[in-house]
Amino acid sequence: MTRTWRGRTAALAVAATLAVTGCRAGGGTPAPPDAASADGPTAAGAPGPSTDPTPAAPPAGVGIVPALRRWLVLRAGSRLPRPRAGVVVEETRREPVGPTGATESLGLSLRRGDRARWVLAVVDEDGLHVDLEHPRLSAWLTVDPWLADTAGIEEGGPGLVLAEMGPDGSMVALAHGARVLHEAVVPDGALGQLRESVTSTAAVAIVRWRSHRWFVLAERLPSRTRHVTVAASRSGFHAATAAELVTRWERASRAP
Repeated sequence: MTRTWRGRTAALAVAATLAVTGCRAGGGTPAPPDAASADGPTAAGAPGPSTDPTPAAPPAGVGIVPALRRWLVLRAGSRLPRPRAGVVVEETRREPVGPTGATESLGLSLRRGDRARWVLAVVDEDGLHVDLEHPRLSAWLTVDPWLADTAGIEEGGPGLVLAEMGPDGSMVALAHGARVLHEAVVPDGALGQLRESVTSTAAVAIVRWRSHRWFVLAERLPSRTRHVTVAASRSGFHAATAAELVTRWERASRAP
């Protein structure tokens, strides 16, 4: 589940539908509210839970996404948030977004009881915005690839790209250690709900990366190449070949 709070807007998207919609943020169905959990210790060397008594007030007429408030205290002014009391910081990544995309940024892997969330908080010229990801619903399997992908987009790039479409339309491994196992051209009109344009050139690949299989769609648009990446184990279906991947993705995209 990816939730974004950015100044005057709050957006929600179901990350599990990434394989079908390719969306990063937008309208969606809120997750069930998290149950309260007991306070716990904070990982050494990580920002401690906040006791700041002055949380930032939401802009007039706009409510802060409730899930953020269960995990973070959004402080007054354009300041990075801090974990709430009882939230354990398991991993910290300082400045995951480069200077071209942020004044300051912070990546966190958080846990509260049996629940976990990944966070990317960014302060830039527009103020503070926060991405909150549910690990079990993410297209990525661990926090670092998710951070690399989300931070890359914050910097104005394509995010983490495992495989790219070459000039001849074939899929070429791009990420370090990635290997294309199977690839196929997407037929005209196929994957209509997954593609941004049904007239674009598109291809899919099954990629081996970091000991896991990944499904990748590359769609070449007039001004950019768009990518949809999801771990095979998170896709909800099995595909042994790229041709089967097109068929399975097509069925998934048409499911109600």
